[in-house]
Amino acid sequence: MIDNSASMESELDKKIKRALEAIGKTAVTHAMRQCPVDTGRLRNSIDSEITEDELHIGTNVEYAIYVETDDTKKHKAGQKAHFLRDSIANHRDEYKAILQASLLA
Repeated sequence: MIDNSASMESELDKKIKRALEAIGKTAVTHAMRQCPVDTGRLRNSIDSEITEDELHIGTNVEYAIYVETDDTKKHKAGQKAHFLRDSIANHRDEYKAILQASLLA
């Protein structure tokens, strides 16, 4: 009997990483579409990062937290607060499909 568990685990890790990269790219696109734009600095700073087996979507712009959480502010172009949160919450089925496709590939 041959133990292929190490190679199977390695292949699974690669597939999960590819899925996280694809989900991150998609989530960033959704967040950028919903992000209020004045100068474009905040929108252009949105990015994703994978650490271990976690995907992080965010920005390093210091005022992003205020734009993300201020429900009372009406943005010029009609965008709303929670552009980061909603880029994840409103597209779960899409991300699930990306993950499934990556695992089956």
